Amino acid sequence: MIKKALTAVALVAAFATSASAATVIVSANKSTGVVSGFGTDIGAATWSQLPGVVSGSVGGKYRSPYDEGIGGTTEYFTVGSPDLPQSPAILRLTSAKNSFMMLWGSLDDYNAVTFCFGETCDTVSGVQVRNATMNASSGVTNSIVTFSSDFYFDTVFFRSDFNRAGDQAAFEFALAPVPVPLPAGGLLLLGALGGIAALRRRKAV
Repeated sequence: MIKKALTAVALVAAFATSASAATVIVSANKSTGVVSGFGTDIGAATWSQLPGVVSGSVGGKYRSPYDEGIGGTTEYFTVGSPDLPQSPAILRLTSAKNSFMMLWGSLDDYNAVTFCFGETCDTVSGVQVRNATMNASSGVTNSIVTFSSDFYFDTVFFRSDFNRAGDQAAFEFALAPVPVPLPAGGLLLLGALGGIAALRRRKAV
């Protein structure tokens, strides 16, 4: 753990020269215990395109992003499965923000979150978050991810672009209706998207 924390500090130092870099902070994962404070309550925000709402896990369809202790009963959102809810799900915020926190389930290559204000957008993929956590394995689950952007956004797209026989697309996630404080201990500042700008896309949606 100490070695990993020191590596994280080195990464932050390396990217510190990026004046307007968006950052990804992973503050917890499945190994840290039961995740609380996240669910399907979006407060005053609204969905202009709905995700699915499920609980538990079904092989080949979706897997709960929660700790196993509550995974069977607590509801969460899913895009692409079951019954193929249309991708992307689109969340409209009540006001422009420059940070966003979510519980991200499977960190798969085909899942992504896009933040937009008008035609200005930034996209963060599951592989980018995996790289930030220094874990190269697709499907790593249960990461609380905080996105901090260098611009304000008012729309969030949750995408699952999957085309493989035998399985269905599945992007599982849960949200907090109000900002959730980061844990005082065990915070891992693991990366900055500014350091992987080649993977960052700014385009109209």
